[in-house]
Formats: sequence, C-alpha cells, structure tokens
Amino acid sequence: SSVSWMRQRSIQLEKLKEFERHEGDLERLREEKKRLPDDPAAAVARAREAFEALTALAQTVPLLARLASRRDELRQAQERGQAARRDREAVEAKGIQIKADLETIRPRLLEAEEALRRAADQSAEARTVVQQARDALKELTRLDGAKVCRHCGQELTAGHVKEEKRRRTTTVAEAEAKLKLATQAHQAAQQSERQVRTEHDQAESARQDLRVEYQALKE
Repeated sequence: SSVSWMRQRSIQLEKLKEFERHEGDLERLREEKKRLPDDPAAAVARAREAFEALTALAQTVPLLARLASRRDELRQAQERGQAARRDREAVEAKGIQIKADLETIRPRLLEAEEALRRAADQSAEARTVVQQARDALKELTRLDGAKVCRHCGQELTAGHVKEEKRRRTTTVAEAEAKLKLATQAHQAAQQSERQVRTEHDQAESARQDLRVEYQALKE
C-alpha cells in the first residue's frame, strides 16, 4: 500500500542521511590524517628531545643567573677597588705637596720667630733708653743747692743747667723716635710671624686630615 511504501522511503532516506554523515566524518578523518606527520614515532621522539632540552635549560638558567650576579658583584668590587686606589693616590699626591710646603714654611717660620725675638729685644731696649733719658731730664729739677753737676762733674751754673736741659731734652726726643721705630718694627715682626705661623698651622692641620683620610681608605 501507499503507506507502506512511504514508510520504506522514509527509512531509506534516513539511511541515506546517516550514510552521508559517515561519509562526512570519514572525509574529516582523511583531512586530519593528512595533517599528521608521516612518522609519528619520530615526531614524538623529536618532541621528547625538545622537551628534555628545555628542561635542562630551565635547570641551567638559575645557575647562569647566579653566575651573572657573581660577575656583576666582582665587577663592582673591582670598580670600588680602582676608585679607592685612585683616591689613595690623590691623597698621597696631596700629602707630598703638603710635605714640600711645610719644608718651605718651617725655615720661614724660624726666621720670623728669630726676627720677632730681635724686634722684641730692641723694643724693650729702646723703652729702657727712653725711660733713662726721661729720668735724666727730670733729674735737673732736683739740683737745687748742688754745686757740681753729677753727670759731668763741672761747676753747676745757670748756663750749664740750661745746656744740660737742652742736651737731655734732645736725648729724650731721639730715644723716643728710636722707640717709635722699634715699636713699629716689633709690630711688623709680630704680623709677619702670625702670617707664617698661620700658613704652617694650616698646612700641618691639612696633613693630619690627610693622614686620617688615608687611614680610612686603607680599611
């Protein structure tokens, strides 16, 4: 009957569709097979070798990193050592220069000290002479009643007193002029000695500072 025929047709159509699906699956499998290597075992072996190489490299990387870090530390230590050596050489050069300066300054300081001593002695001597001349001039006011000049032994007359006063006044003026010059010379010697001593003290202080700095660089 027509119903039976239709049922058979429907069954055949379903089988045809199933066949087409299988045919499509088979075609996809063929395409996938084309993408597969010709020798899967060799491909697997190569993949295993690559994996093992990457594994070994992963184990080596930390060692290489530590080696690189150590090399960097050594490089920095060498740079610090070179910088410290340059600093020591600079300090040594300054020390040599300061030593030379001190060798030049010390004789000058000794000369300045000796000049100051002589100037002080001359100033003191000049003050003594002035005081003696002033005392001699004042002595004329204490000659009342005297018959003979105690200075020269001559008879003490008005003319003699006048002449002695003139002479002793001149002596006082000359002594005071010499004292003024001696005082100026003494002051100049003091200033010169202070300047040279300041140079010496500064150089000596700089040398002591360099010693401390050099000792610190050696540690």
